[in-house]
Amino acid sequence: MRQASVLVVDDEPGMRNFLVKTLQPHCRAVLEAADVGIASAMLQQQRFDIVLLDNRMPGPRGIDWLVQQRNQGWRFEAIMITAFPDLDTAVEAMRAGAADFLFKPCRANQVLNAVRRSMELAALRRENLLLRHELDRARLSQRSQLLGNSPAIEAVRDRLRRVAGLPTPVLISGGSGTGKEEAARFLHALSGRADRPFVAINCATIPADMLEAELFGHAPHGADQGRTGLFVSAEGGTVFFDEIAELPRPAQAALLRVLDRQTIRPVGSERERALDLRFVFATGKTLAAEVEAGRFREDLFFRVNVLQIEMPPLKLRGTDTIDLAAFFMAGLAAELGLEPLPIDSQVRAALLRHPWPGNIRELRNFVERSLIFGRFPLETLGPATPQDIEPLDAVQRRHILQALELAGGNRSRAADWLGVSRKTIERKCARWGL
Repeated sequence: MRQASVLVVDDEPGMRNFLVKTLQPHCRAVLEAADVGIASAMLQQQRFDIVLLDNRMPGPRGIDWLVQQRNQGWRFEAIMITAFPDLDTAVEAMRAGAADFLFKPCRANQVLNAVRRSMELAALRRENLLLRHELDRARLSQRSQLLGNSPAIEAVRDRLRRVAGLPTPVLISGGSGTGKEEAARFLHALSGRADRPFVAINCATIPADMLEAELFGHAPHGADQGRTGLFVSAEGGTVFFDEIAELPRPAQAALLRVLDRQTIRPVGSERERALDLRFVFATGKTLAAEVEAGRFREDLFFRVNVLQIEMPPLKLRGTDTIDLAAFFMAGLAAELGLEPLPIDSQVRAALLRHPWPGNIRELRNFVERSLIFGRFPLETLGPATPQDIEPLDAVQRRHILQALELAGGNRSRAADWLGVSRKTIERKCARWGL
């Protein structure tokens, strides 16, 4: 209840005063309206979680006004209040979408309990929608959680920590399977929104004709009771758009309006509602090239591409490959009910040699196949040949230059990541003429 925003709609000043004084110590905000006309204007200005609504007032009945708001796409938990209780009115109120019913005169504890029940009901509805959404997504059953100690992944973690507390949109780029969603979840966990929902949306998997209704929800129509969209269900949290380059053009325009105004309008509704969301985007494509090809809006590109973080391919993460393989081995063995396989020196060498074009996803699939077969099918990774062997000096040079690039030229930091002294880095760079 502490986070509840409440609107009291009643034509009796004494009743409004009683309800406001009862609720104010327990709720974030409590406002009042003397009739439904004033209430409608207030709903245009801000969002309310709960509306306590008198049924008998001058003008439209409270129930009729509630039906009108539902048809316009407005979503709040309504508690009907009446001095003339009867079964037909109660049934009509519930069909109109009321969450609870109070009879005048009512006591303070009855009011508080009704508001508390309504908030719990709203939370359950939101959680159910998000759980269904998560279950519908094809995702990794085990999470890498940005495991690893390589300079490449440490640089990513450092940048995510720097931007975690900011409201600015973040664009995470990188090849397929590099862990873009994991980076987004890591960012969410570090932010002040960590206790609010994280909603992941794959733009490539939702049909274009359903995308806007899925995101924004849709107002009731006929026998259809309407639907709350993912944006509203994620209120206060983070929305992650995976494969943002695949977003259809009409939805791109709608998303641009959301980013500009922080409001949404459910499909079929005449009313907008305010949002409080953090947006994170991911792409495996070059968005600038998509803009050039006319497939992605330039104005949306500038709103999305404010802070960009590049996820490194697995082949540049060194021994992180071994750490990730061990992580997947433990998790998948428990999930499949199989004995984990030991990762010996021969397996480690093969894992480090392979370029992993499918990145972390390919590694996880390889570990799962190995568990099912009861051995590591190293032959599928390709045999090593003399041509695969790089001179040691070339390997050192590539690795040191990569660390320096990720450290922004800071030789002390690069030396710490590599586990050598700064003098070693300086000596190598002098030899290479850097």
